[in-house]
Amino acid sequence: PPDSFTVVAPSLPGYALSFAPGQKRFSVEAIADCFADLMTDVLGYARFAAQGGDWGSFIAARLGFAHADRVLGIHLNLMPIRRDPAMVIDPSPEERRYLDQLTTWLKEETGYQWIQGTRPQTLAFALTDSPAGLAAWIIEKFRAWSDCGGDLDREVREFFKPLRD
Repeated sequence: PPDSFTVVAPSLPGYALSFAPGQKRFSVEAIADCFADLMTDVLGYARFAAQGGDWGSFIAARLGFAHADRVLGIHLNLMPIRRDPAMVIDPSPEERRYLDQLTTWLKEETGYQWIQGTRPQTLAFALTDSPAGLAAWIIEKFRAWSDCGGDLDREVREFFKPLRD
């Protein structure tokens, strides 16, 4: 029917066990190019939409930029923006306050990205070996990323309620 659609959810190259030792790595640009070719050249769609969250948001944004002739639209649930305070030359006082807050946020809230990006297997073994460690990791993310208003217990109980019912 004309109001229907097909969902294609390709795995991101470079995640889990998708690489052989010594294999060339994919950049965001290369993944976007690969996915655009997959959708049009391999699967035969003239145009398609893309949705992305986390790393997928960088790829979906790149698809919209580099392949606008093939992409109907993109939906992102993470804004893939550059976060380098040094990019702003001669900031206004308001921009300076923002950049100071950004610098603090980058220092305090992005450590997980560095460990997951540089030592993912170390973290994976630690979290899968320790249920308490995994719970602490997840609960800390709820505290940092939710609008729990200080009531972390309620937030966690509500999130896991479907598993209890």
